[in-house]
Amino acid sequence: MRAFASKKKLLSKRKLATWSKQYMTWQQTIDDEKEDAYEEGLETGRAEGLTAGLAQGTRQKAEEAAENLLREGDSVEKVSRCIGLTMEQVQEIAEKIAVKVES
Repeated sequence: MRAFASKKKLLSKRKLATWSKQYMTWQQTIDDEKEDAYEEGLETGRAEGLTAGLAQGTRQKAEEAAENLLREGDSVEKVSRCIGLTMEQVQEIAEKIAVKVES
């Protein structure tokens, strides 16, 4: 009976060791996946931020160019056509200029 209990304990220890190894492997896999997802998220965020920043910079430069052309006396239609802003956008810039000039 004692030999059977001893074998049972040994078998339980082996199962426990096997399960422990499996758990550690799974945990490492989960940790690796989390790290990969985190890195992917960072890359995506950086790319989206860069794209948004470039778009904002391009729009700002176009607005500055439109303002300069309007100050030189070009028409809203001509500025819109040459710069690529909508007529409404150029008109808003023209109105801001008029307010600045009056102040």
